[in-house]
Amino acid sequence: MAVGEIGIMVRTTAAIRPLPNDVAAQIKSSTTISSLEHVIIELFKNSLDASSQKIEVSVDFSRGACTIEDDGFGIKPEEFLDTGGLGKAYRTL
Repeated sequence: MAVGEIGIMVRTTAAIRPLPNDVAAQIKSSTTISSLEHVIIELFKNSLDASSQKIEVSVDFSRGACTIEDDGFGIKPEEFLDTGGLGKAYRTL
């Protein structure tokens, strides 16, 4: 966390990095995303984790699609590159 111009604590976006091997070895996920509703719930949780104050959800059930936009602290653009950590197993912020 960093202190902003008016003295408010502001969360800074960190790089996605690998978990230590001993921590990764202990992970046993039981989360299964089996429906559009579950996708929406998990993305909404991500928005809350990003300290969002405003979250907009759009759902198109006929296409099985959804869009969630928020004002939270997002992922740095370089994390989307092949060299970034996004989408790789056992990573954290």
